[in-house]
Amino acid sequence: MVYKYDISLQLSDFYKIVEDDEERLGQKVTRCVAYGHLGDGNLHFNATSRTFDPEVLALIEPFIYEWTSKRNGSISAEHGNWL
Repeated sequence: MVYKYDISLQLSDFYKIVEDDEERLGQKVTRCVAYGHLGDGNLHFNATSRTFDPEVLALIEPFIYEWTSKRNGSISAEHGNWL
């Protein structure tokens, strides 16, 4: 299962969401990664688990939205967000 989000951040915070989510999610996920567009601050955040896990989703949401908001980012950057 892939949990996908598209957020927009200032470059100083660009990869911090991955570090914070890796710590938050721990062994509940198989991986947290991000890639994006440095020029416009769009970041594609993905976390994966072997199957859908409501606990993982609850750990990601609303955390990712609140985290982004506190950094004056956008939760609907290039493509919006989806599950």
